[in-house]
Amino acid sequence: MQDPLRPSASKQDDDDEKTSTRCPFLLRDERELPPEATRWERFRRNLPCPPGVKLGRVCTFLLALPLFWLAGYGLTGSEMLLNGNLFKLYIVFFACLLGGWFMEIIRLPGLLGMLLVGILLGNLERQTGWMEHPLQPGWSGKIRGIALVVILIRAGLGLNPEQLRRLSLMVTRLAFVPCTVEAIAVACFSYFILELPWTWGFMLGFALAAVSPAIVVPCMLRIQEEGYGVDKGIPTLLLAASSMDDVLAISAFVVFLGVTFSQGSIIKKIFMPFAEIIVGLLYGIILGVIFWFVPNHKDSFAVTEVRSIMLLIGGIASYFGSMFIEMHSAGALGVLSLAFVSSIGWRRQGYQDDNPVSLNFNYLWLIFQPLLFGLIGTEIDLVQIRVTTVGYALIVICGGLIFRCCAAFLAVSGGDLNMKEKVFTAIAWLPKATVQAAIGPNALDTALAMHDPNPQHIDWGRDILTIAVMAILISAPIGGICIRYCSPKLLVKSRYMPPACVLNVSQTLDEGPETLGASLAINASDTRVTFLDQPSSQD
Repeated sequence: MQDPLRPSASKQDDDDEKTSTRCPFLLRDERELPPEATRWERFRRNLPCPPGVKLGRVCTFLLALPLFWLAGYGLTGSEMLLNGNLFKLYIVFFACLLGGWFMEIIRLPGLLGMLLVGILLGNLERQTGWMEHPLQPGWSGKIRGIALVVILIRAGLGLNPEQLRRLSLMVTRLAFVPCTVEAIAVACFSYFILELPWTWGFMLGFALAAVSPAIVVPCMLRIQEEGYGVDKGIPTLLLAASSMDDVLAISAFVVFLGVTFSQGSIIKKIFMPFAEIIVGLLYGIILGVIFWFVPNHKDSFAVTEVRSIMLLIGGIASYFGSMFIEMHSAGALGVLSLAFVSSIGWRRQGYQDDNPVSLNFNYLWLIFQPLLFGLIGTEIDLVQIRVTTVGYALIVICGGLIFRCCAAFLAVSGGDLNMKEKVFTAIAWLPKATVQAAIGPNALDTALAMHDPNPQHIDWGRDILTIAVMAILISAPIGGICIRYCSPKLLVKSRYMPPACVLNVSQTLDEGPETLGASLAINASDTRVTFLDQPSSQD
């Protein structure tokens, strides 16, 4: 029996026909276009209501522009006028979003466009003076610091203790050996070529040594969907090792940062780094255990949202509080350990790799990614960069990449990978972006924040920042293009997709993810990686 409140199918069709007859220019034609349709016909298809996906994104962007400005002006007044700090952040954010979208259109990493737009805006302001006052350093440093906290939390949440216990030797080697070898090589090059002290050289080395999951993860997932290398688990091998590589690089960087800027007697300089490591780990472990029980996981009042807010506040307190007490390396280690320890307890309470807290930080990263890369780009003054510095920097970067590729090639030796597959693994370990953007300016920020800034330290900090940006500009597009076009030539395509290679990913691929929403079970005897399917409520 038909529901009397629901119109019949014929009546509904008649109403639709009348509506389309009255306002045909407003309604969207859902009929499929023929293959020979012209560009103009395809464009017209997106114009009626509701708009198509791409046109809808453009409309959303155009609508957000005035709304953001009006909201900011209503809250802050003069800060949203031409010379206000909030207005400058507004320009950087939306301009970098446009730059990122443009790069994605031409199939290059979006973060590359954000960085280039930041460089353009910063140098345009310096040369033309279109803004009377530049963005205050305090604003830029604080925002970049919060972006680093978000990155560290995402990396910590993505580390699964069960996976770490089951990791095969090959994955461990791939995560640690290339990173360490490149850091040592860069430190040696910078000591003899750039004349940096050893501690500064190792800071630069570990700043450059991290791979970029923002580029590697989407490329690997695309390759896996196409079936290349899945029989030997090559894409999943790289996915499993990428976050561990970042954790090692960031942790080692902050340790050398603490060693470099520690002040006092020789004994204090020797023992202070160990004290900072202990303080950071204790902070993360104690607060992480507290987060197991507070808030109560049975509470029906927005547990996920409260946990996300508490984790973000705890991370910000750790990072900026460590600067206040001048224990620089304790902050980042505290954030990492806090996120990791918290996730251990939450997993026991039912959270798996489709962690809703991690998903919230993925959304937060959508806001901080253009701000991070844009603000770092504004720090690069092209006029002050010496030609000799650029030449030496290219030698340091390329030399480190060569050693990194060789180390990655050797790290996956001893398994069942053939020569071409080892070469592809080395190529896939090239791209750099997110970590370099996050920790590259830290040495300069720390040097400027000292009570009695050393001009030599400031110059070295600018050199590290410049080299980190150059590494992104060089390796990000080259690495992404090489991965995309070398995979069909170097990897064997599977005739079928085995269940062991099916991914359950709970993240948006173009967010620059540091972690994966999948459960790994890695066989220690070879390089095969099995993905245990776990349905996600977010899918």
